[in-house]
Amino acid sequence: MSDLDVLRTLRDQIVPPPLDVLRETARRRARRSNALGVLAASAAVVALAATTVVVAGDDADRSPLPIQPPEPSSRPLTYADGAVVHYGDRTVDAAGPVVELDLTDQGVAFRTADGRIWFTDGASVDELGALGEPGPVFTDDTWPPLVHDGWLVSAHSGSTVAWFEFRRLGVAEVVVYDTAAGAFVNRTDVALDDGGAFPGAVTDRYVYWFGDTGPDADDIPDVRYDPGTGEQVPVSPEQIQDDLRSQGAPRTILIGSGGPLRVTDGTDRNFSIEGGRVTPQGEQPLTAEDGLTGKRFAFDAPPDYPRQVAAYLTQWLDDQTIVLVSARAGGDDLIVCRVDTRACEVVNSGPSSLVLPEVG
Repeated sequence: MSDLDVLRTLRDQIVPPPLDVLRETARRRARRSNALGVLAASAAVVALAATTVVVAGDDADRSPLPIQPPEPSSRPLTYADGAVVHYGDRTVDAAGPVVELDLTDQGVAFRTADGRIWFTDGASVDELGALGEPGPVFTDDTWPPLVHDGWLVSAHSGSTVAWFEFRRLGVAEVVVYDTAAGAFVNRTDVALDDGGAFPGAVTDRYVYWFGDTGPDADDIPDVRYDPGTGEQVPVSPEQIQDDLRSQGAPRTILIGSGGPLRVTDGTDRNFSIEGGRVTPQGEQPLTAEDGLTGKRFAFDAPPDYPRQVAAYLTQWLDDQTIVLVSARAGGDDLIVCRVDTRACEVVNSGPSSLVLPEVG
């Protein structure tokens, strides 16, 4: 069964939203004009053109939809090279250079250099919105150290993607979209303090963002948003940890240094490839355990791989498989490592301009 068939099967297993919501979604989609060309080849190469903008109104789009629990799934290796999105063995032609992308179980959300935000399942492309003009308060120093500079957020399983839009200069709005239902869950103005804000994480129940920003800010989100109610409240690291633990152990790493272990998806870690081993780095003495098995989160390096100190976790393909990006002279290596066997292999080498999930 192909990746696309698997995705369609998962989509069919999801309980549909209420009939009146589907009707409203259908009416919105009927107003779109899609320009799409599909080429069938042995490599399943798909060339896709842009579609028109879905304009989010102030009525039905603001009505919250229930977020369904994510089904276990696998995701294909995904990255963008210029204006081409590589989604497993399929390629999608974007409307311009891709500067950011994130994954859901149904496909890829991505932002092009002109600020427009799109979603593709590998067989069609929808334009969902546009970033707009963040304003002068959102500079390169808005993001804390070690936090990816980006506006899209999603989890390593599930159908939800969220982002910020600025339909007025400097006025942020959080937008939550369910890629399984093909519908907006909610959108709400973001209460900004004196500084900026930007998205940080998504779980089954909430969207988190950074309200405290800047080079001296903590690298843990501090605002929690409930798409079901539109409520946004300050949140503590302990409350975020409680939410993350409620998601279950797969696709997590337990990290600690002399204290309680905290749950992370691993994308806040840099990895060292040295002496034939691949290990997470951090404050010493570092404990890094696989959240699923409790075993040490470490791997055997690809055979004869040179020492590299700049490797980052960019994607979970499934509960047992991660993808690391290792920066080398002249380009990047994508390295797949298996949690169950501890084996790693280089699966792709490309230019350093590749755009990857989580790390940009």
